Amino acid sequence: MAPRTDPANADWQRDLFVSYWKLAMTTEPSDPQTAMDWWRKAHHQLAGMKQRGVMNPADQQFLDKLAQKIAAGEAPPPA
Repeated sequence: MAPRTDPANADWQRDLFVSYWKLAMTTEPSDPQTAMDWWRKAHHQLAGMKQRGVMNPADQQFLDKLAQKIAAGEAPPPA
């Protein structure tokens, strides 16, 4: 099952967020544009978890960092 088919599985959803974060970190030095896409996806995933009430409150710090990162890149998060 994918996170889409089990919206209550916060562990799977967080794993997806972490994967996006790691991809962004890995690609940022060589390809900032692609990294920004990964940052946006990470933000979208974590913001969606917060909206659905399944985000761990400790992850708020990452959501804040993502918002700052995206704002600094002058790219809005995906809708």
